Amino acid sequence: MTFFSRSYSEKSNTLPLQGEAYTTCDTLPFLNFIELSISGDTKWLIKSGTPTNLDEIAANIQSEYTELLGDKGNSELLDIETEIAYFEGRVFIATNTIATLRKRRIQGLIDTLRNPQPDGLGLPFMYDDLETDLNRTEIFMKGEQMKLNRLIGQRDEMTAGNATGKATKKDWMARLMAIDKYRQTTPTNPSNITVLQFIVMDADLQAHIEYLKSQRQSTY
Repeated sequence: MTFFSRSYSEKSNTLPLQGEAYTTCDTLPFLNFIELSISGDTKWLIKSGTPTNLDEIAANIQSEYTELLGDKGNSELLDIETEIAYFEGRVFIATNTIATLRKRRIQGLIDTLRNPQPDGLGLPFMYDDLETDLNRTEIFMKGEQMKLNRLIGQRDEMTAGNATGKATKKDWMARLMAIDKYRQTTPTNPSNITVLQFIVMDADLQAHIEYLKSQRQSTY
């Protein structure tokens, strides 16, 4: 299951400097994980105060989660999501910069288009003839928009009607209920276990299911 929409960066950039965050799957409460997966809001990573770098922490947790699952499909989807975010950023910056430069010449914005990454977009134009090179930039960025559209299409194909799609809270709770039923325990409070504990329990359940399947097949 994929658990981050890319909206998680929207609120974290306004946070002040001090605070503590959940930074790994063995510290993040499973309930916070569920809420983060649904809303994409990085406030669910906050342990105390108002910590910074929540976007980076969220990405690291997603990477760790994927690695712990050993899910190739999830890993491929994460790679595509990363590329989508990259091209979305480039298209957004270029579109707004071009619109402003068509009104007046601003050297700082020209530098944004020309300078090598990560300081700029690294576009191959000088902008001495501003209007001509802005037109060339628009044509160039149409190619990047096409790449972005293809990546979005690949992501949609991967997430359409299968387990790598974005899970709802109902999906997560149903999975936890299935684990409780298998373990024959009282309902688990998702705030009382970590993401890592959930992964371990879920892996145990999946191993049991695979064992039952193999036993059925051996009877035929």
